[in-house]
Amino acid sequence: MGPLMQRRQQAGFFGLLALFATWPWISALWSTEEHHEAFAYPARLARTTRRAQTFGTQRYWEEFYAGDTADAEEFEWFCGYEDLRPFFRHFADSLISRTNTTRLLMAGCGNSKLSFEVYDDLVASEGLPVDIWNVDYAQAALQRLRGIAEGRVMNWAVADLTQLSEEDFPTATFDLVLDKGTMDALFCAGPASVAAAAREMHRILRPGGRMIMVSGVPPAKDVLEAFKGRWTVLADGSPFIMDDGEATINLRAHFYVFERPESSPEGSLVPSPHEQRTEL
Repeated sequence: MGPLMQRRQQAGFFGLLALFATWPWISALWSTEEHHEAFAYPARLARTTRRAQTFGTQRYWEEFYAGDTADAEEFEWFCGYEDLRPFFRHFADSLISRTNTTRLLMAGCGNSKLSFEVYDDLVASEGLPVDIWNVDYAQAALQRLRGIAEGRVMNWAVADLTQLSEEDFPTATFDLVLDKGTMDALFCAGPASVAAAAREMHRILRPGGRMIMVSGVPPAKDVLEAFKGRWTVLADGSPFIMDDGEATINLRAHFYVFERPESSPEGSLVPSPHEQRTEL
């Protein structure tokens, strides 16, 4: 990795976490030294500051990824796919067909290899017909990923998640959305941007489709408020523990799952009767 890109990545990662400095934090959940390092700057997003607003702009991310693109390694927010996989598969497998194509949108893919690892897991290893769409509004990030795709058959689109075109992303045509850190950046632009992206994700998902989100934003009303309206909440950012004892606390971030139900009261969050959430 070139030194310029490395410095930009480090500055971007720790700078974004610093924006949560005033948000209420449950320190007991992150008592280990490792988690203290990952969340060294807890809490509420300082949306009114110029720095916070910068992280929510397309220009910032174009510049972030445009540095030493040619020799830059991938950059992962929070956790890798190995840690995320048990929870992703738990909520995604019921929507993945072995006969019909399942469409998965990687929201704000950046230059992360997450989509490659999902492809290798679902398509290469298990032969599942999953159509993966890598979407980001930083063209430099997509160019970097396409250059190292190594024969993986995927789709690429430069697009703004807050205003996806109906032509390229028709209504009710995706089964899954996976986001790791993108909504965090949109929070920097303000709640209107997050709400707009949430509406677009709801629009493109089929009824029963799910948005799986890994975020450094703590479980607060701000997150749930952004997804208010016709979403079923399967995981609300609180620690989620599966039957085998695997817990989302290992993700070093908060885990959310929102489902577009067949129908639900407008403007309300609907707890799912089918999923069980355990709090530590």
